[in-house]
Amino acid sequence: MLALVPVFFGIQQGVEGRVWQELEAGSAEGARSYALLFHFFSHFLWLWWLPLCSYLMESNAFRKRFFAGFAAIGALIGATGYTLLVFHPE
Repeated sequence: MLALVPVFFGIQQGVEGRVWQELEAGSAEGARSYALLFHFFSHFLWLWWLPLCSYLMESNAFRKRFFAGFAAIGALIGATGYTLLVFHPE
């Protein structure tokens, strides 16, 4: 899972590039879907993916629970925040 971080980050940066291209072309509505995809990574995926990767690699039981908690909290906060962005983009 940790090896996918550069792949996801590359996709995120490519999507951000499309946001700027659409905005430069004067198409704010065209940039909306790319912006939502960018925010999927920045406001949802990273909040739980990296703690989950740490959880899976950790061998110490205390630290493993610590990372699991952060992954769960990140997923909850990320899902809430991203859902608000999708349904209320203004």
